[in-house]
Amino acid sequence: MKPVRTFIAINLSSSARDAAESIMGDLAQCGDAVRTVHRENLHITLKFLGEIQIEETVNVCRVVTQAALMTPKFSVVASGTGAFPDRERLRVIWWGTTEGSEQLGALHDLIDQGLSNLGYPGETKKYHPHVTLARVRSRELDADQVRVVMDKYAEEPSVEFLAEEIVVYSSFLGP
Repeated sequence: MKPVRTFIAINLSSSARDAAESIMGDLAQCGDAVRTVHRENLHITLKFLGEIQIEETVNVCRVVTQAALMTPKFSVVASGTGAFPDRERLRVIWWGTTEGSEQLGALHDLIDQGLSNLGYPGETKKYHPHVTLARVRSRELDADQVRVVMDKYAEEPSVEFLAEEIVVYSSFLGP
């Protein structure tokens, strides 16, 4: 059986998606080097597993269900933009969280520990909750123009939504 690309995430509310789209609209004006995320793919990743066998998703879902049962619903405020690895070397443009980060981190840790018990590698980097808005495809980029957009949205829009559902996403990778 083919492996499936799998990750665990919190979806955004409709109002958060609307706000993200306004930022992405400005980012899209920065040229072909910036590829924005499709609205339906906006989320906050809790754990990226990469390619796993489809049969393994049952155990992944069990771990996620356990973590969900141990975590009450909580509010997340998405606000502020940034970049990975940093503002000078733009590869990923993100929208951050100003509230709910601790709860997202605790949920990430619960899931990470549960998956570690199943033999998945534990996280080595510090967890940074965010919504990926765009990826930079090439170095042929007007980085200053992207930074102007990031500065424009440094604090606004600020959108609150309820983290009430954890989703396990799997997709088949095609040729």
